[in-house]
Amino acid sequence: MIVSDLKNQLETFRSQAIGYRKLWGSSLEGPLPDYPVRNVEAIEELADALLRQLGLLRPYLEALHAVWILRVHGKSWNVLDHAFGNHSASLKGPSLNAVIDGVQVLLGRLDDYAPEAEFRTGVVTTKSGDIELAELVCSRFKGAARSLLARRAGKSAFEIKDEYDGQDLLHAMLRCYFKYPVRENPLAKIAGAASTRADLCIDELGLIVEVKFAKGPRDQRRIEQEISEDLVFYTAWEPLKYLFFVVINSADLENAELLDKFSKPQAINEKDFQVKVINV
Repeated sequence: MIVSDLKNQLETFRSQAIGYRKLWGSSLEGPLPDYPVRNVEAIEELADALLRQLGLLRPYLEALHAVWILRVHGKSWNVLDHAFGNHSASLKGPSLNAVIDGVQVLLGRLDDYAPEAEFRTGVVTTKSGDIELAELVCSRFKGAARSLLARRAGKSAFEIKDEYDGQDLLHAMLRCYFKYPVRENPLAKIAGAASTRADLCIDELGLIVEVKFAKGPRDQRRIEQEISEDLVFYTAWEPLKYLFFVVINSADLENAELLDKFSKPQAINEKDFQVKVINV
């Protein structure tokens, strides 16, 4: 989508969301309101319109703002799923506020783009359909992992408990789509390097996929440090053109959105390559 068009649609969406919040808030009643008692038909009509807009804009919202998870009193939820529609005030109110504020932040980020530029939902800019396909496959990791948790006929669940489990599943997913060999460990062990990390590569595409596994908020610093090291480490791989970091359980980090700073073209050790962090 052209950046100017995207900004116009986001501004319209935010304006209507503010109007929806005002109407919804004025329709509540009581000291501990839950659901509106007035203007129900008007609220539902506006919610339907906003949900349709959200369906169009969501890929761009998620590309520009990696994590839309809100945590309050031990509960966590995706605000995009609860800002509109028939949800209780305890979830809906904070979700609406977070979406409205988040869209304003995105509009500020888009100010850095030329109005006539095309904004794509993937950071990687390439004419290679195979690279775009690899990015899409990686982004669907969570759905694939979820489908293996509940298996039929008493079969044991395949749980993603660490980076190696994630690597194995991602390896299988990539093999389903590519005619090229998908290899592990593209670089020989280098003294002082963390050789135990889970790596996948496709030589013909110049692509490395590095899996990171988050166990909790404290892993934020570790993962940021590892990515910084990997950016230098993998320049030793001659075919390198693209480097993907798939961060499993990213919602458990303190602020997974901060990892977006790595998603850009890099020039390190006289090697030019593109980086994409994919939070799943």
